[in-house]
Amino acid sequence: MKVGLKYFYIGLPMFLFCQSVHGWMPIHEENPYSISGMVPFKNGYIVVHDNEGDDSPRVSYIDHNFQTNNLIWPEAIPPNGLEAAVKIPNRNNRFIFLEGSGKCYEINIDPKDFRIDLLSTFVLPQLTENMSLKGMAIFPSGQGWVIAYIDQGTISHGSTFFTAFFDQDKKSFSEVTQFIFDLPKPNSNNIKMTDLTLKKDGSLWSTVFSITKYDESFSTSIYELGQFNHAGTFIPTHRDLLKPIMVFDGHKLEAILFHKGHFVLITDNENIGKAMKVMGE
Repeated sequence: MKVGLKYFYIGLPMFLFCQSVHGWMPIHEENPYSISGMVPFKNGYIVVHDNEGDDSPRVSYIDHNFQTNNLIWPEAIPPNGLEAAVKIPNRNNRFIFLEGSGKCYEINIDPKDFRIDLLSTFVLPQLTENMSLKGMAIFPSGQGWVIAYIDQGTISHGSTFFTAFFDQDKKSFSEVTQFIFDLPKPNSNNIKMTDLTLKKDGSLWSTVFSITKYDESFSTSIYELGQFNHAGTFIPTHRDLLKPIMVFDGHKLEAILFHKGHFVLITDNENIGKAMKVMGE
């Protein structure tokens, strides 16, 4: 099937929100618990970690007291670098975890004992060897599920964003579409997409992270990339309007989520530690 390819070059920022340490709740200071994605679960959050070592955690539960509890992966060989987590629509306790390679793990988590059951695996379509996926979302359209996923990108090539209709029973894809987003804010020679999340209205939001080499300072911008309509078609925000909604200087945001009228953000500020912030939509 022919893939549509579109390019968007983005203008200057509209709003700047410089965040201090106030309002951020510390989660964990140890590097093995760096967080790359999250989904709501019970009265807390399931989070995934982009680790590759045999004994390093892959999945954890953050409870209402912001305590991190490691969950046991069900197989002897765990995933290599989980980068995103999404809830499967209309199915309790069912999730998909995404590796940076594009391999997906469909899992069930028991709400009583937190046991993980691996149900299936599949690979997202039309990826190249140099891509590293960082974000994923599922939109339940009137025509079926649409999976959205994005490559972290480079300063010279931008980020490749994909949408594809997904047959959950057959684990097959159709109508794959690509978009290239070239976002200049933060302005840096080390800029990467880090996550995707959907609002209930079908709008798709993304985080864009950069680190300045000379002083290793962090900055993350949040964009609304576009909107899904009822039929599952993604309509990108016009390039003249696609500007940062928020900018968090001093923070490396790795995971964002809309949940019950709140906007939840998790940082991974390297050796400074991890923290969570909950904002109103």
